[in-house]
Amino acid sequence: MKTRFFFLLVLLLTGCTQTDTLSNDSESAEPNTLTNTAFTSTDVASEYSSAYDNAYEMQIFMHEDLSTLTFEGTGNEFASYQVKTNWLSANLVRQVVDNGGSIMTRYYRVGEHGITLIKEVENENTPLTAEQLKGLPSISTLIGSPLEVGQKFDNWTIEKMNMPYETPYKAFEHVMVTMKNENNQTMRNYFVAGIGLVATEFEILNEDGTSDVISSKLKSIEFQ
Repeated sequence: MKTRFFFLLVLLLTGCTQTDTLSNDSESAEPNTLTNTAFTSTDVASEYSSAYDNAYEMQIFMHEDLSTLTFEGTGNEFASYQVKTNWLSANLVRQVVDNGGSIMTRYYRVGEHGITLIKEVENENTPLTAEQLKGLPSISTLIGSPLEVGQKFDNWTIEKMNMPYETPYKAFEHVMVTMKNENNQTMRNYFVAGIGLVATEFEILNEDGTSDVISSKLKSIEFQ
């Protein structure tokens, strides 16, 4: 039961409402040139932009192909986990999340206007192909554009840009924070351009005024 609670928590951290604008991104569309967007003028991507000249700006917020990221967790026995990422095409991504208790596979579409979850399978036996994923509607939104403070997508808001933030992996100087607050629960995702999601935080406010926090922070990055 605790295992399923954790994966429901992670699903909440990636959004919970379909977004029509984001679901219209075509799998076959040609990527935009990052250097032609206003986004590169911000500090959060300036040190990475030269390495992603032929990419959607959103690609720099998804984990790299053939990478394995390990997250160190606190507040819950399943808050520590590993994420293995495989890019199936220019904008379709498969991630396998293993927290030691269960394995969840998630498929994302990366488009000009954002990153959306399009499929989620527990204990998947046969990976889906890019062809099988084409045309699937968006389930939820991980990030939506424009990337600026106050921007809303689903029930999320971009709360901060260029925020210093420390993880066991390293201290970052330019972190983007997205926040969702409902029913005395606050959820935050922490993104770094060039790496992607580096931390999540889930805070529950109790009736006595205290709070419980479950967090997962990036500990290491390896490549297959």
